[in-house]
Amino acid sequence: MNFSKIDLDETHIRLTTDLERHGLERFVLSIRNDLKNHILKNKDFQLSFEPVDVDDDSPLIVRTMADSSRAADVGPMACVAGTISQMSLEYLTGMDSRYSIVENGCD
Repeated sequence: MNFSKIDLDETHIRLTTDLERHGLERFVLSIRNDLKNHILKNKDFQLSFEPVDVDDDSPLIVRTMADSSRAADVGPMACVAGTISQMSLEYLTGMDSRYSIVENGCD
């Protein structure tokens, strides 16, 4: 098992995985950059306490957060930590991980 930490700004992931080389830090940096760039153009996404609509061509992290916020009836930023965890796990399983735990309780 491979145990590691990924700390990128507000994201603090504790990772357990069967993969030796996973590149998760690059992946998380990429989706965080997608989110930051979206927020620069759409401040309401960051500031709203209610769900907001997003375009179909928005980055996957943005669409996922918007969908989750609609389901929970909260602003999209309330869903950032869970979305990063979910997308990270999907990334790892896409690399054929048979065992991975992603904990991201700090966003």
